[in-house]
Amino acid sequence: MFDALAEHTYIVVDGGEAWQILTDYDLLTRLKRMLEPFLLIESIEMRLRELLARAFGDALSDELAATFDKDHPLPTPASVHHCSYAHYAQFISIHWAEFEPIFDDQQDVIRELVLEIGDMRNRLFHFRVDDPEEFDRDLLRFGQSYFSSV
Repeated sequence: MFDALAEHTYIVVDGGEAWQILTDYDLLTRLKRMLEPFLLIESIEMRLRELLARAFGDALSDELAATFDKDHPLPTPASVHHCSYAHYAQFISIHWAEFEPIFDDQQDVIRELVLEIGDMRNRLFHFRVDDPEEFDRDLLRFGQSYFSSV
């Protein structure tokens, strides 16, 4: 099917009871819908990493290591690139004084938003989703828009 659509703008498919027309637009629209949660989650994570770097600059890796030391239940990340969403949520909460100028006075909202997006990320990336349509795309879009705006 992909090869046929690469050469033609549409193909006719026997749908059993009726013939159907599949266009390259149909395929691209379906792919976009399937990929959207992955792209939004990646965009949010990249932005969270930027915000952590904005708050701590060159000291970020050292601060991550100190925050998530051997006594902390989460593993110590080697760098911000090794953080999970749980790391992000806890790090922001623990160091709220550094993040309050970025997020205003919404500590609980930010923590819950990061954790909720992290939960969706884990379900999606670890194949615990039966139907991608069950995702709260509006929440992902909101999160991406919010974190991009601060």
